[in-house]
Amino acid sequence: MESNKMINTNDQQSLDDLLIYEELAFTIQPSSNTNNNTNNNNNTFGEDEKESNNRDDDDDDESLITAVARAPFFFNDDGGSGDGGGYRFGDCLLNVELFGFDVDDDDNSKNNNITNNTDNNCSNVNNGGGGILCFVHGVCESAETWTVQNLARICQKQKWKLAVLELEGHGLSFETRGLLNVGKMNRYVQQVVQFYKHVIKIDSIIQEKQQKQKQKNQNDDIAVPTKFALCGSSLGGTLAAYASQQIMEEVEEEKEEEEEKQHQFVGTLLISPAVGIDPKVVPSSFILSTLSILSLVIPSIGFMTPIEDPSHYNCPSTTKRNYAGSWPLGTSKLLLDITSIIVPNDIQNGTLNLMMVRRNKKKKQQYNTVVPTTIMIISGDKDPVVPIEAVRNFVSTMMTQNQEQEQEEQREKSTTTTTTSSNNIELIEINKGDHGLLAQSVNDKRISKTKKNSTNTTIEQIISFLKRI
Repeated sequence: MESNKMINTNDQQSLDDLLIYEELAFTIQPSSNTNNNTNNNNNTFGEDEKESNNRDDDDDDESLITAVARAPFFFNDDGGSGDGGGYRFGDCLLNVELFGFDVDDDDNSKNNNITNNTDNNCSNVNNGGGGILCFVHGVCESAETWTVQNLARICQKQKWKLAVLELEGHGLSFETRGLLNVGKMNRYVQQVVQFYKHVIKIDSIIQEKQQKQKQKNQNDDIAVPTKFALCGSSLGGTLAAYASQQIMEEVEEEKEEEEEKQHQFVGTLLISPAVGIDPKVVPSSFILSTLSILSLVIPSIGFMTPIEDPSHYNCPSTTKRNYAGSWPLGTSKLLLDITSIIVPNDIQNGTLNLMMVRRNKKKKQQYNTVVPTTIMIISGDKDPVVPIEAVRNFVSTMMTQNQEQEQEEQREKSTTTTTTSSNNIELIEINKGDHGLLAQSVNDKRISKTKKNSTNTTIEQIISFLKRI
């Protein structure tokens, strides 16, 4: 049974143990009678995620790129990812969609738009380029959006692979639909970290198989480390920022241990990250107090919360993966806390700074600025959800803190050796861009010229990011 295969997660896994080839993102499947607005239910793989055979002609005049496989994994708050081989209390089954991976399964990949050959699968063994982009979506979204489809097309053209995490309660992942609980931000950050490590595991298995085949064919080419970059949009961008910082800390610890790794973390790409909010839209203290109580008592109920209409970013247009209706109270309160309290405070006190990484905790050294990564942040200057001023403050504060830390290190150094930051951070402001920079097809005749231009500019910047790293 598929469920048994998903639970069979131990260190001696094969691709067959990890991957599922059914109900892949962007495949057109028979319609289902399940209502997309069923908000308070435990989601299951395939239970209510069927699509219609009839896709609107307006979706795109190009065929959709489909995932080659799904790679679900168990997440647990204790930091594990289901490696114990069985279900534990608190486990959550999270769905991961893979695009362009060489899964070595001709029967399952023959109908996909990405074929599994050396040119199109973005293989990282001696191809001189490419890597794996790990993406995290925003609130109420899934792997079936125009944002993901646009990223899949970018990655295919740039010979990169794409892995997409569907957060807890979203898409095909388990738990109450659309719900993110108050006070659980770190849980969702750790889901992103474990997602990244899960994709590393999959890539390691693929590389091992490729190397064995090369040895069998008497090919002496040496495998090079796979490049990994973390990407997120909106709330996913915020989670990706925190996860990237943790990953970079772990990378520095690995360097000190002089461990040879098959993977290399090279960059962070944040698209319209939810790093702030317009103070004018923050509710009064009375409403906040009421929301706080209700979000704890009835977190999954949508009451006087924003209404999500995914019709403009659904891809294909008939997908049921994206949440529709009033946001759950828990989700609303968590996002409000993140954008108005948690992120601004962490930015100000330096807890969140992608240009500096905490390391050598045992030696009580607070910071070191030597992580060689590229950081790109793309936001619209007319974003009505996250003000561009908040994003500018996010970037400028990181840069200022980094410069101050470097100056302090220079004063404290007793040798002539200098410390320079290898990080490269860049803020790209999209002219007249809104919050959904990639949330539409550029071939959709219904979108305005302004939106089409902002989408094309965003795509160009992402291509630049991938080429740079």
